[in-house]
Amino acid sequence: MEANIAKIEKLELSKVFQQLRYILNRRHHINHHIDFLQQCKYHDVIPKFLVFKLPSVCNKKQIQTILLKKEIRRQFKESGIVDTKLKFFHHFLNKRLHYIEYHTLIEQLEEDIFYSNYNSDQRRRMKLKRLIEDKNRAIQKLKTPQDNLQQGTTLSYHTFHSRFTNLSNVTFEQDEVEVLNLGHKFAPIPNTVNIDRTAVSLEVQIRNNPNYDIMTRELADTLTTFKDTRVRVCNPKQYLPNKILHKNINKIQKSISDNDLIMTKADKNAGLV
Repeated sequence: MEANIAKIEKLELSKVFQQLRYILNRRHHINHHIDFLQQCKYHDVIPKFLVFKLPSVCNKKQIQTILLKKEIRRQFKESGIVDTKLKFFHHFLNKRLHYIEYHTLIEQLEEDIFYSNYNSDQRRRMKLKRLIEDKNRAIQKLKTPQDNLQQGTTLSYHTFHSRFTNLSNVTFEQDEVEVLNLGHKFAPIPNTVNIDRTAVSLEVQIRNNPNYDIMTRELADTLTTFKDTRVRVCNPKQYLPNKILHKNINKIQKSISDNDLIMTKADKNAGLV
């Protein structure tokens, strides 16, 4: 300590003031940088100067966190060195200046340093804010819609316009409206399949085909195989919904017949009017 004080005593007073201002400015930078790094650690974000292009096999997050902790320790060590230098200047200036003069000088220097570093301190705060916002956006992208609903957020899903428009005075039940909203292109699964009627329909379609004989034999084999191996669906989970669907279709047909209604397709959207 005595050697450092002796080195300072060789300087002119103006040079001592310049050195004092430099050290106070250095302490200001270090303290704000430590605060920035500690906030990064608290919010679990990594500053850009610690982001490296590491191999994919490495645990990048863990390595970057270790580097962040090492940087915090290094800055605290640097802060200790700066505080020690300030003690040397304190002992020197207390001998040369009055107590009030010394404290007035320190206050003026610290105020000047605060305003000269104001913009850089603001940029550092904005940098921390952006890092936190980027982290929150990345977490939000990984969340599923169920996670968003659990947090109380409302999701807006696209809703299609109903395909059925009723211009008559007849009121249909809700189940019937749901069937009509399926559109005129909807084809329900039949409860039973008439093999003979299917064979006749297929023959009408391929009668004029040049490969009629070949296609007839292939279709005959296919229909025979289907008839021999077909097993009626007995699972209520599959059978009952189809049965209810056909029941609603029959009710719709009865309402059309009893009320002398006309149902036709709309111009667009496979709708019904």
